[in-house]
Amino acid sequence: MIPQKTKTVFILGAGASADAGLPLMNNFFDKAKRIFKQFNSLPEIVKNKEHFERVFNFIADLQPIYAKAFLDLDNIETLFGALEMAEILERLGDKTLDEIAQIKKSLIKVIIITIEFNTNLYISEDEYQSKGSIPVLIRSLYKGFDEKFRRMFCDFSFITFNYDLVIDYALRKNGLIFNYFLNGGENIPLLKLHGSVNWIKNNDDDAIHIAKVNERMTSLKGTDILFTTIGANLIDDYQTPVIVPPTWNKSQHQKTIKQVWQKAATELAEAEILFIIGYSLPESDMFFRYLYGLGTFSDTHLNRIIVINPDKNTEVAFRNMIGQGILSRRFEFWESTLEKKVSSIHDTIARIINQ
Repeated sequence: MIPQKTKTVFILGAGASADAGLPLMNNFFDKAKRIFKQFNSLPEIVKNKEHFERVFNFIADLQPIYAKAFLDLDNIETLFGALEMAEILERLGDKTLDEIAQIKKSLIKVIIITIEFNTNLYISEDEYQSKGSIPVLIRSLYKGFDEKFRRMFCDFSFITFNYDLVIDYALRKNGLIFNYFLNGGENIPLLKLHGSVNWIKNNDDDAIHIAKVNERMTSLKGTDILFTTIGANLIDDYQTPVIVPPTWNKSQHQKTIKQVWQKAATELAEAEILFIIGYSLPESDMFFRYLYGLGTFSDTHLNRIIVINPDKNTEVAFRNMIGQGILSRRFEFWESTLEKKVSSIHDTIARIINQ
């Protein structure tokens, strides 16, 4: 009888892509301002100047809020959440509903451009590749294990909160066929819970379409650095990139990405090893807490949960969420970055499978 494969699920937060140059929640606008200044001669920045200025002016307009309440206006999550609430309440100071919608559209555009212009690419063996530790992780999972061992014992899937294409490029570079599960199917699950810069929602239907990851490239003059500009050009083509705010209010987007969340719950239900990398479990993200709680409600024996994060406070957040049955013997917190733990991940999976 063929032995059952051990399903290992990886949950990737913004910190997992940080060493590839991608921004975190709390330094997003610093990265956006740097791009706006450093690349201000590139056509993609010039034609989107008004979007950057609108967002920066909006942040400045919100400064008086400090007199009555604290909002971290340097945090992209806070700003997106404020705009989501403003749309529901239909008020934001003296701004009209149309102005609120325009600011939100500009914010999405700035988010996409900031992500894409921080995803530095290079060509390796005729395939685009990004920098950082995620490509190393993918290579160690699919090349580091003996092929027969992997075929018999290893089953990997990926759940990510990130909009970027770092892991997409890494899987492609290793000749691996993945599936976003927007419409069911098979192959390696790559489940992007907040959307992606290459997901397109046309204004006349609810279906999500996928732009090829090797389309729309630009280069930095005088260097070999490439940037993907897929999402940056979608809005110019009157198409809407599917970007779900990293806030509490995901319910209004559930119709668009419902199948992705359902598949994520299934993967969690079947997980025997769970790695959570670079995700800090913010208090505002109740959706993940429900996803984890309901998704892991199954008969599958969850052998190990390993959280990898350099912030020690993250351990407390996860310990407050995870049940005592896991905490007592099967929970590990690695106070580190992905970069320093890639080989440990490979070795840990092998050790658990061979137990």
